[in-house]
Amino acid sequence: MTTYFHVAELLEGDVLRARFGQSLRPIAEDPLTNRERVFEAIRSAEYPHHPSRLTSSFLFGSLADAVAYSELAEFSGKQIYRVEAPDDAGTFRGDLMWAVRGQQGHIALEEAARGYWSGRPFYGFGWYEVLCPPPIRIIGVVPEEDISPHRGQVEDDTGQGIGDVEPR
Repeated sequence: MTTYFHVAELLEGDVLRARFGQSLRPIAEDPLTNRERVFEAIRSAEYPHHPSRLTSSFLFGSLADAVAYSELAEFSGKQIYRVEAPDDAGTFRGDLMWAVRGQQGHIALEEAARGYWSGRPFYGFGWYEVLCPPPIRIIGVVPEEDISPHRGQVEDDTGQGIGDVEPR
């Protein structure tokens, strides 16, 4: 079993279910839905061996990355959970910044999707999420004393913050 971290509101002992694809709105103008349609089209055509974002859970390989994600406004107040997945779960590790910047319009969605699915870091940044198909077992909430040292440390090795990264 491999240990990861997940940001959400869950109950200990539950099995994490992938529900992201069910949460998308059928409205064509919705930026999140539009991004995921493009990402899924590129994945199925060019990277079919990777798991779909629509049917996977979003995890982090490091506690620092999970803390950084939890500090985003839309996830403020959510718990960070330690979770386990089978070693042969068929995971994929992609730089989350491709998805974020593509949705914000900083780069073309097709370019963002190809960058994400290639596994390349976003312009040298490297803030990776792990896509993991179910089942994923929730171990428990990460205690605040383990989280505190990572708060406010949303930087890469060059000292750039996530919000400061722009395409070159």
